[in-house]
Amino acid sequence: MLANVLSNHAKTRANQRGIYHEMMDAVLRHADHEIPVGDGCYALQLSRRQLRDPKLKARIGSCFDRLAGLVLICCSGTGEIVTVMRDCGPAARRYRRQ
Repeated sequence: MLANVLSNHAKTRANQRGIYHEMMDAVLRHADHEIPVGDGCYALQLSRRQLRDPKLKARIGSCFDRLAGLVLICCSGTGEIVTVMRDCGPAARRYRRQ
């Protein structure tokens, strides 16, 4: 399912960063933060509140613990995942600049 919506860049970055398709799929399905990042793109991620939900943890399964800080940058027009990254805090949030 997810292979059709990943750009080549996103595939490369996911491979380099150890981010699995199951993890990206979980963020796509359950993300509650959508932040516009410019150039017609937006960032998706799970909030801390969402990550504390025991029901969600049971639904997602083994990759749940690795979802904290996982960010997907998606294109608004096509829905394609442009890149994937880890959110390393406010100093590293260059993707939020517009």
